Amino acid sequence: MSESRWYPLLGVEATGSGIVSRAGAVALARTGEVSGLSGALSAALAPWRKPLAIHDPGKIIADLAIAVALGGDCLADVAVLRSQPRVFGPVASDPTVSRLIAALAADAPAALAAIAAARHAGVPVSMAIEALAEFQGVKRRMEVRGRVNGVTVYDDFAHHPTAIATTLQGLRNQVGSARILLVLEPRSNTMRMGVHSGTLAASMQGADRIWLYEPEEMDWSLEEVAADIAVPVKVSNGVESIVEEVVRESRPGDHILVMSNGAFGGIHGKLLERLEQSSAITGAG
Repeated sequence: MSESRWYPLLGVEATGSGIVSRAGAVALARTGEVSGLSGALSAALAPWRKPLAIHDPGKIIADLAIAVALGGDCLADVAVLRSQPRVFGPVASDPTVSRLIAALAADAPAALAAIAAARHAGVPVSMAIEALAEFQGVKRRMEVRGRVNGVTVYDDFAHHPTAIATTLQGLRNQVGSARILLVLEPRSNTMRMGVHSGTLAASMQGADRIWLYEPEEMDWSLEEVAADIAVPVKVSNGVESIVEEVVRESRPGDHILVMSNGAFGGIHGKLLERLEQSSAITGAG
């Protein structure tokens, strides 16, 4: 079987500089190449490759699949691969990945037919589908979870700097000068590993108050980000304490924007419940 190579061959040096900690991902990449997956995907997705394009659509999908295998949960998590070019070779930028995914989604029947063709070449359809499945609903729009006493609580999927900045700007365009209270859970693997630590602070500048939830498994401290933000920021490792502080700080006309790609400990419901209780106490007083 001919082998299409997208990923560099690796060696181990006596100094240890050639050792890769993500051995499973490397093995997955090489398996795809030697099994014919690389060549099959490249050929099947060739119709979506634009003239003069640098990145092969097949490799973009393969990179996404590897990112998923590493625990990724959004397109931006390919940054884990991009940060190791000696291991994973050239990795497409986030805009390039998004454009390909949008093109495939716009022509879903043909894209699925291409996957089927790759399957006939020896590629299990489940492996090809896994990467494509990740873009279903990735761009989840802001959802209003409730309004209490003039305070609106939103839920949004954004959880990496580019999406955070975009969502904040969109909300700002809607609410004008009204206050935005941002509550962020850095739940994705790339956020917890610190891949986005250099750009996270700038992405949140559109908020008026910020609460950052820092779970125990974080590989770095969010205090580093807080120090680079001009508006008031509080870092906390407790959902309940965040709820209490946000409710205490809120006032009619505020917009509480909760960002997480998970349940975040049911914080949306807790915020609304505490806002109701606070409103009842104020009304009774």
